[in-house]
Amino acid sequence: IPVYNNSSNYEKKPYQESGKQKIYLPIAKKEENDTLFWNLFVNGYYEYTTTLETFLGWRKIFGGNWHLNQFNKMLQENKLEEFQPSVNEMNKIKWLNDFYSLWINDEGVDTVVKSVFVPTQSGQFISIERLYFDSNINNDVKAILFELDPPFKNQLMHRDISAFDDYFKDMLSRHYDTEKCANNIENKVTAILSEETVNQEKRANEVQTIFNKLTDFFLKEPQLTEIIFPKILSKRMLLSSPEETLRRMKIAEKVEQNGLDLAGLEELIHYYQKLKSSLDNSTFDNEEIKRQLQHIVTSTPEMKRYFDSMLSRSVQNVYHYLKKLTQYELPDTLEEWKIEDNQTVFFAKKNNNEIIIVIRPTDNNVIIFFGDEELEVLDSGTYELWTDNGTDQKIITLGHLLKTTEITRIPLKKL
Repeated sequence: IPVYNNSSNYEKKPYQESGKQKIYLPIAKKEENDTLFWNLFVNGYYEYTTTLETFLGWRKIFGGNWHLNQFNKMLQENKLEEFQPSVNEMNKIKWLNDFYSLWINDEGVDTVVKSVFVPTQSGQFISIERLYFDSNINNDVKAILFELDPPFKNQLMHRDISAFDDYFKDMLSRHYDTEKCANNIENKVTAILSEETVNQEKRANEVQTIFNKLTDFFLKEPQLTEIIFPKILSKRMLLSSPEETLRRMKIAEKVEQNGLDLAGLEELIHYYQKLKSSLDNSTFDNEEIKRQLQHIVTSTPEMKRYFDSMLSRSVQNVYHYLKKLTQYELPDTLEEWKIEDNQTVFFAKKNNNEIIIVIRPTDNNVIIFFGDEELEVLDSGTYELWTDNGTDQKIITLGHLLKTTEITRIPLKKL
């Protein structure tokens, strides 16, 4: 039997071999769903099935041997991250929504919900009859509840599963909203505070971390807090121990001492996280740094003409600029100054001393070095680097580079 293959390779398999099934033929209850089922099957990267062109013909000969509920049995006790279709979660979710919708269309929602397994917000597949519908729960509130009660993740259906929206529409008792989550949080927090009072127990660090997130939410959402947290809002002072309050005050003082406001602190944290992420990456080494700072040449005739025009303009502008300065001595004409086969390195005198001038365009606010001769000149002690952006001509010194790049540490082991 010719089998479906997403490559151009032509392949055939026996229907059965040594008593084992080799070719699977999807079959729906409704004939109009057969082709949709075949597409679902091949997109799930499961076992072999026939080519689309021969699918219905082989079905007439052998009948069908793969039903929609067999997919459902594969979901039981599975996890979304280990689930087979595709490699990213959104494609898996799309496949699942397509599967659930087709099954509902084929057999009816009342039949499907009796046995269907759907992913929860922890990624575990669980019977839908044990799950609640996430009715647009506030993400911050939900995250706090998940930390206080981790198993609750397995009670909420995955937010992106939409095939059962109509099923849950009128089942308000199976909806979980922000207020219900907040009520769970209040009960958990009240129980913890009571336990601490009765047993005089010291608060665990992980509990204090959760309480900190809760008090941060109070500050971030004061109006919503008054509505959904009426019980613990009056006890907010108990959520921070004296030690924790002192610790946070020290942090705030340190921030103020360094002249940072909230926006400045967030920007600093953003750059710190980017730096930490880069340093934590095991592939980030000196070669990677070098690669990030190297210019990759995109050579096309149009790009060459564009760059040549910029460079010619910059050489001309710098020449006329230096001719006006009394400490510089240059040839009488631009053509005399130019050296054959070298467009960027020029000789001049400054205060009667021989120097070499390197000229680079600075359009787009960057300096790009192409030739080795430029780097050789810049390695000498008698050079000046001049730039031009079409309007201004500037000399660039090591001090300018260090200030611009904010580099304050230069390793010397290879110098």
